[in-house]
Amino acid sequence: MKEVSTIKENKNINAEKLMNAFSQFRKIHWRPKHVSELKPSEFMVLHTVKHTYMEKGTGLKISEISDELCVAVPTVTQLVKSLERKGYVEKIPDEDDKRVIRVILSGKGRDLARKGYEDFYRRFAGLADYLGDSKSGELASLLQDVIEYFTTVKTEK
Repeated sequence: MKEVSTIKENKNINAEKLMNAFSQFRKIHWRPKHVSELKPSEFMVLHTVKHTYMEKGTGLKISEISDELCVAVPTVTQLVKSLERKGYVEKIPDEDDKRVIRVILSGKGRDLARKGYEDFYRRFAGLADYLGDSKSGELASLLQDVIEYFTTVKTEK
């Protein structure tokens, strides 16, 4: 019990403010809830496949999607199956190794990924306009620092 009382005695007001601000992000619905009929997790898979395809020109293996999103392979497998049933992705054999299956977007998937990205971008363009150039740049820089901090803390454990 000594540890809890020590924390209360040495409370850092800024730490409290940060905790409260971060906890409110879940409540303000800053991410679009659904893009078309997709769950947010399905859209994240769709967006990840789109983003990588645009960079590399190839589809992704399930394990690559899993690594990118930090989600378990079985979860990604189910999400890809759902997206495939809905006609947003296709599975194709790898050109170099036919045993490997890659996930690519269908035409319907490309259209929805583009639309979803545009909607998401509009939200952040609105935020940037609301905050102005200086505050937007400062916030982006601070958030990068937050990511760096939590990445470092995570890797130290």
